[in-house]
Amino acid sequence: TAEKNRDITHLRITPTLDKVLESNETRFGLVVVASGFTRVKGNYGKQVLKGAAMGILTLGMYYQTPVKAYSTVYAMIVDAKKDNVAFFRKSFLQDQEPINPNVLSKQYEDIFEKYFWPKQ
Repeated sequence: TAEKNRDITHLRITPTLDKVLESNETRFGLVVVASGFTRVKGNYGKQVLKGAAMGILTLGMYYQTPVKAYSTVYAMIVDAKKDNVAFFRKSFLQDQEPINPNVLSKQYEDIFEKYFWPKQ
């Protein structure tokens, strides 16, 4: 997978994606996938209490720390001429709301920094 390999040029794009790019007479395509989760009001507090109770009941042998939210964005630029992946990066932010426009902007900046513009 692109996430596990440093050299991504050998990764091939699917024939469907290749046909979509070629039918639009476009050599390069940008694929972005965003995923994450957020909690409703009150849910995080309940999870903290649940984790504390588990810690007490197991005498500290097991406890869990809940995550408020997380946001992951994957970005990939594909090349229809070479049928491969030209660029791949991901951004993962824990305890950040995936529906917050500022969080997503930061992730896009992190992903494309040094690729489209110099690091500031």
